[in-house]
Formats: sequence, structure tokens, C-alpha cells
Amino acid sequence: MDEPPDPPEVGGDWPFGLPPPDTDTYWWPALEQWLHDIAVIRTTLETIDLLGDNPELHRRLMHVVEDARGRLQEARQPPSQRVRTVAASALLMRASVDLAPFQSTMLDLIEKGMPRARLASMMKADAYEHVPGEETDPLYRYQLRPPYDLELLRNLAPWEFFDRLLGDLGAAIEDPDNYRTKSAFDQHVFRKHVALMFACLASIDPVFYGTQRRDPDAS
Repeated sequence: MDEPPDPPEVGGDWPFGLPPPDTDTYWWPALEQWLHDIAVIRTTLETIDLLGDNPELHRRLMHVVEDARGRLQEARQPPSQRVRTVAASALLMRASVDLAPFQSTMLDLIEKGMPRARLASMMKADAYEHVPGEETDPLYRYQLRPPYDLELLRNLAPWEFFDRLLGDLGAAIEDPDNYRTKSAFDQHVFRKHVALMFACLASIDPVFYGTQRRDPDAS
């Protein structure tokens, strides 16, 4: 497991030394490219599932997948930055994500889960239906990959927890087994990506996304 980034400066507006959102950077175009590459991988793998019995067609389509996968892996380490995933990092910058509620939401997704239908509807993602070999649980739970351990992550500072979760997603992106079929990619990569995006958005508007915490002192 890589070392976490240095903690953000106390009182700083943006963590990890990232430039503020009004700075002319490549972060937002990088997010758009990230989302495009994910869509390319999903569509191409679906085509392979349907038409991949032709060896030459399968080879050509897998070349498309490998190209997009390569761009995703390159996006994990922007120049001179320790943040691992451009998608979440760009969203963090642009949307002023609060990392404390992000951590709470992700811990809930890991431990308690969330109804698949609700998550799919709120994020407009069609990746939460059950796939062959998967338990028919109505709840989606974010599953950590080794060596990312829940008990170790639970007590981390929010900025370090955020970094570890991005590392977990990055490890899933790098695993070639997750590109065998569209179902494998959805189950092990795309769902994680959507869950992280959900937690980011929920930290901004917890009422809309249904993640607000009840005040124990409220009557």
C-alpha cells in the first residue's frame, strides 16, 4: 500500500495542494475524458459479449478497451500530484466536497450498504443489477480490495481515508481480470466509480441524497 499524501495545510481552501477551481488547469477536461473512457470500455465490452465469437473482431475490440484502460491508468497520477483518481479529484475541486461526510457515506456503503435501485436511480447508472454468480442481495455494498482493510480505514483522518479509497479504485482499474466482460467491469470498477461520485455529491447536498445525519441534540 502506498504512503498517503501529506495532510492538507490547516486553514487551506483546497486539500493536497491542488489549485483552486477558478485556475486554468486541465482537471475538468481530464474528468470529461475519464468519463468518456469508462463509457467506451462499457460499450465495447458489451459489444464483445454479444458479437465476440469472431476472433478477429474480439481482438480489434479488445484493442479499443486496452487503449481506454491505458488512459484511465495514466489519469490516476497527474503530474506532481499524489491524488490518485482524476475523476474524484476534479469533482473534489469543482464541487467543494467535504471529506468528513464523504467518509461517513462511504463507511455506510461499505458496512450497511444501500438499495441498489435507489443508487442506480439517483446516479442514473445501469450497473447495479445482479450479474451471474453474484448473490441476490437487494443492497449494494462497496467491497474493498486487499490490502485495504475496513478496520484500518475506519479511524483514518478524512483526507487520508479519501486517498485510500481512490487507491482502492485505482487498484481495480489496474486489474486485467476486471476487463474480461462488461459484467466484470461493472461489478468491480464502474460501481466503485459511481459509489465514490455519489459520496462526493452527497457530501455537498446530504438532504437531496438522503445521507444527512440526525442531530442527536435535536428534540
